[in-house]
Amino acid sequence: MSNYLGIKKQKIKTPVCGLNGLKQNIKWKLKTIISNDDSSFAEPVDFLIVDKITEFTPSLCLDISNVEIPQFLTLADKSFFEANEVHTLISADIFFKVLKQNTYKVNEELFFKESEFGWITCGKLKERQSDKQGQCFLLNNDSIQDTLKLFFDLEGLGIRDDPVLHERDQAMEIFNETVEFENGRYIVQLPFRKSYNELPNNYPLAKQRFQNLWRKFGHDSELYQQYREIIRDYTEQGIIEEVKTEITDNELNRPVYYLPHQAVRKEGRLTSKTRIVFDAGSHQNNELSLNYCLWPGINLNPNLLGVLINFRLNAVAFCSDIKQAFLQICLANEHKDAVRFLWSDDEPSAHKKPKLQVYRFNRVNFGVSSSPFLLAATIRHHIEKYKQEFPGIVELLDRSFYVDDLISGGNEFEEALQTS
Repeated sequence: MSNYLGIKKQKIKTPVCGLNGLKQNIKWKLKTIISNDDSSFAEPVDFLIVDKITEFTPSLCLDISNVEIPQFLTLADKSFFEANEVHTLISADIFFKVLKQNTYKVNEELFFKESEFGWITCGKLKERQSDKQGQCFLLNNDSIQDTLKLFFDLEGLGIRDDPVLHERDQAMEIFNETVEFENGRYIVQLPFRKSYNELPNNYPLAKQRFQNLWRKFGHDSELYQQYREIIRDYTEQGIIEEVKTEITDNELNRPVYYLPHQAVRKEGRLTSKTRIVFDAGSHQNNELSLNYCLWPGINLNPNLLGVLINFRLNAVAFCSDIKQAFLQICLANEHKDAVRFLWSDDEPSAHKKPKLQVYRFNRVNFGVSSSPFLLAATIRHHIEKYKQEFPGIVELLDRSFYVDDLISGGNEFEEALQTS
């Protein structure tokens, strides 16, 4: 938040205690003024800067389907029922200056309290799920034990804990409710945690990034030719399609977002030396990115260390991978406009200002934060269908598949050949 505001920070060294006496050393602070929309309230405040105040608050989305909120109440936070980040935490002396006397009671458990910033929601609401997670503030502990734990976690090679230990996950629920199989491909939706109306119009940002790329093409014709071949190949395979509709972005009742993109070269590779990387995390100041609006999903991959150990136990090994794994999965029609990007068929050497064309993805894109989850969930969903018929093979795939790679083997050549 301090980076978004662009306010000059001051270097300090202040220990802050949280629950159970845990301490965190604060290294930066900033001075600013908080005020409401009409500037009728303004108060100078010193903010201490930390990387993260707490987890999402509330921890899960709350059910407001049976709550009637009067239209005359101007809410301080219109999305109070959604699981969101906490950006600032004010002290008690400031809080009671902000708070006013008026109270509006909805029922025995829910009421609204008037403040300088609008009406604040207070009380209790039912969660949409039964999972509960306690929240506390400033629980980070810069102790030697935490440093050692982090070191051994990294040495353990696992991305996260075993997925069977996780409780219900919002992205998994959306996947299970919406996954379809049609014409030989799975169709999935992006697991949005924000309303599509909150996605900003980032077309100007994407246009600026493409113009920078276009100037680079003007000095590197080989890069442009490689880039163009990839775009043509994607189009021929049906991975992407050009958007030719006359409907404006604002008229579409669906999420619209433009992915900036750039080339990544790996000169040492024999094939695919140039790869196009799409940036779903780009955003302008004080605006949301596509990645921010999506649930990333839990990690469904097995522990990498376990995969490698099981692989080394085999006398004869085999390995394989899924070609263009992410691009094998179709994206639902209602979410294709959330993964648009800009391109031009003009020649960079002849056109300094190209005629822009809008394309969109028909398949799952690697650059989106939820894509690794969608790939893993789709693979697991597919192989689970054969659990009754081939229980041994399903178990093998569960413990030997990592992202899109399969590594396994057998004690004898014939055994490995038959399994593969």
